[in-house]
Amino acid sequence: MATNSMGSVCNTPRDHTRATRFSSHSLIAVESSAVYPVDAVETSASENAVKSVMYGLINAILVIPVFMSFTAIIFSDPFFQPYMPALVKLVGFSCAVHQTIFTLKSSLPFAIGQVQDAGLIFLSAMSSSIVTILTADKDLPPNAVIATTLVTLSSATMLMGLALILTGHVRYLSYIGFFCLEAGMGLMAGVEIKNITDWWKLGNVDALVHIFPGVLCGLVLFILSSKVQHFLVLPVCLTVLLLSFYAFLLVSGFSFDDVRRTGWVSFAPAAVSSPLQVFD
Repeated sequence: MATNSMGSVCNTPRDHTRATRFSSHSLIAVESSAVYPVDAVETSASENAVKSVMYGLINAILVIPVFMSFTAIIFSDPFFQPYMPALVKLVGFSCAVHQTIFTLKSSLPFAIGQVQDAGLIFLSAMSSSIVTILTADKDLPPNAVIATTLVTLSSATMLMGLALILTGHVRYLSYIGFFCLEAGMGLMAGVEIKNITDWWKLGNVDALVHIFPGVLCGLVLFILSSKVQHFLVLPVCLTVLLLSFYAFLLVSGFSFDDVRRTGWVSFAPAAVSSPLQVFD
């Protein structure tokens, strides 16, 4: 089923995390006296089996209500209500297959392949759209609508999985920094950057003036966080930058309307309702 394509939970045991935390290369200097060795605890095969069964039972208790709720979200259209018992069983079976394959084939020995909820809204929208389109034909039986929906969602899930495998194979995510840079430049300049052909929008004087303070602040944050190893460096720097901006407004006499007109601050969004009205 299509619920199985949007990721899996990989839980790292606490002892394993603690043991490897100081074994990997880190920019933070750690005194050897502060690192306590983790002694391996010998456990018998029967103890491991009991622990595995216990973890499996706990996992089942948690996951069964989850995949039932996933079914209700994916097949939220009223058309599916008479067939919900069968759909719940189908989603449960697909979740079991997903978790079994992921646990057996994963390169992470501690991985638990629970299905995730990231793609539920898309799957729900797809199933509702399919029902809307197919039910327009009054001669089409309900079982054909359900079959078409299931095949479409499963096919879309498979294609999504293949796309993720291809993305990892070509190491496409290694270029994520480029997209962050592109988005940051567009936000600072106040222009829309969709692809590299839109970079010409950053070449005018107005865009460069708006980008320069952001680049300068980024360099300051990078240098300070590299030179000073303290957890308060980043929050203190961000607070100082924010207070400096307000101090500049106070000294210069500019108002928020003035800086909004020049593109330094975005305009306030139209409020649909006040926070108090949300809870009425």
